Amino acid sequence: RRALIKFLEQHKLLNEGFVSAPGYPSAEIFKELDITSSINKSLINIIPEGNFDRKGYHFISEKTYRSFVYRKPFIYLGQYKSIEYMQSLGYKTFSPIIDEGYDNIKDDKRRAAQVFVEIQRLISKPIEDFIKDMEQLRYICNHNFKLYFDNKALFRDKFYKKIYGTNN
Repeated sequence: RRALIKFLEQHKLLNEGFVSAPGYPSAEIFKELDITSSINKSLINIIPEGNFDRKGYHFISEKTYRSFVYRKPFIYLGQYKSIEYMQSLGYKTFSPIIDEGYDNIKDDKRRAAQVFVEIQRLISKPIEDFIKDMEQLRYICNHNFKLYFDNKALFRDKFYKKIYGTNN
């Protein structure tokens, strides 16, 4: 998260959106944000995962699920092959509008650097073009929204069956 904030600071992008980082000493960063209104006002979500440099199994945190629930395209600053993992679960991602080649970079620093390059590429576009690009991703966001809620119900039912038995 710190590397992402430093990148945004260096490129004077902190005031181009909503950045939340409690404890980070910058006037442009929100200490507390209302998640719903902030995401609804955004065209894209940048997700910096805390497990960025972890090796081993993948998981999806609430930050990603938030993008599914609010139907927002995102750039995922997570561990190696995280996008591939999401796709294996049936979620769709945003290539080719968002270049997700960074997901295949094993070296953590190089992967982060490539994410920053992609952010810079996207925000360098005229706003009208950027809005059109994000609109093209609406069907993917709708797919992920539906899949998230379908899975939530499925896993809840499986959980209840394990706890209470198959007859209840």
